[in-house]
Amino acid sequence: MPERDRAVAVPTDPPEPCPLAELAELSMSDLLTHRAHLRSREGQLSYWRRVVQGRHDVLCLVVSGKPVSTARIADSLASEVRPTGRSSSHVPLEHTEPLTELSGMDQAWERSCRGDDTALAADTLRRLALAERWLTDERLCLHVELDATTAELTRRAAADPAEYLAAATLRWTSGRPLAALA
Repeated sequence: MPERDRAVAVPTDPPEPCPLAELAELSMSDLLTHRAHLRSREGQLSYWRRVVQGRHDVLCLVVSGKPVSTARIADSLASEVRPTGRSSSHVPLEHTEPLTELSGMDQAWERSCRGDDTALAADTLRRLALAERWLTDERLCLHVELDATTAELTRRAAADPAEYLAAATLRWTSGRPLAALA
């Protein structure tokens, strides 16, 4: 396999069936932590899906031969990373951490935008499309688990509101008793 192909590997296998955690066995506190982790992961996957989609769109323009203002593209992509307040979507910085599953895509993107190698650009477009499909599938799987976790939390909160409030308060106060914050 040429060095170029190894550097831009993209997950191509469909995601495994969504393994739902044994939610009934988790404590209320662990269930809240699990849900927070799922929400954070969803934010990260959503962020990188938007980046991949944007790069795909930009590379399509470059390959089409239409005149493209590099400054405008740079400004558009920078606003994805550093929201300006003009946009209705805010991306917390923790979501911008690289995904190991997409390692090598940055190098492929940079090489594709710096030259006239149409075969490389076409290959990068294909890999970006695969990456977008993988990210979409991962998000869909994650949403199934997030929905199940939320349903379990709702069920437990309705059955024992005091347990839910105690766990949520403890989580909110970072493990310190509420009286210690007064």
